[in-house]
Amino acid sequence: MKKILSAILTGAIAVSAMPLGIANAVDSDLSYDMDLNGFVGGADVQLILDYFAYTQKCGWDHSEELLNIVAEKGDLNGDGKINATDASCLLTYLKETTLLGDVNRNGIIQPSDAARILSYYVDAQTYTLNLDYGYEDFDEFTFGVKLLGDLNEDGEISLDDASIALRIFADDQATREY
Repeated sequence: MKKILSAILTGAIAVSAMPLGIANAVDSDLSYDMDLNGFVGGADVQLILDYFAYTQKCGWDHSEELLNIVAEKGDLNGDGKINATDASCLLTYLKETTLLGDVNRNGIIQPSDAARILSYYVDAQTYTLNLDYGYEDFDEFTFGVKLLGDLNEDGEISLDDASIALRIFADDQATREY
């Protein structure tokens, strides 16, 4: 099952480069909040992928309520199916509507974002993490860094990215009127 989900996820990431619209879009991020936790993020992407796996007879490890919510709201591109393309739409939406560098997604870039980027970088150097999305990478810490942490857009999460986040914060503080 893990190989199936990895293949599905790889497809979702590949498709994310394509220009896709979200057909069921409404005014609020919460329309994409599949797990009803008041926040749209990696867990919501994972639920769409889990739903697709469920339709492929791979099982469902969540509540019946979540199954119904994803069934109702998960077809983000409006093609009548819930699949990896919908997860890709949500990834694209999150990347396009969130400030690059705001890895904790609180609306501003601050030292805590730089600390998360730095922590991720150290872990990557220590454990040689794969910078592609994997099934276990939808916890909000890893997800936020991978989605929004490459500030210099060189394809790597590095010390430079943490430094850029700190510089953005410092510049913002210097120009702020008190």
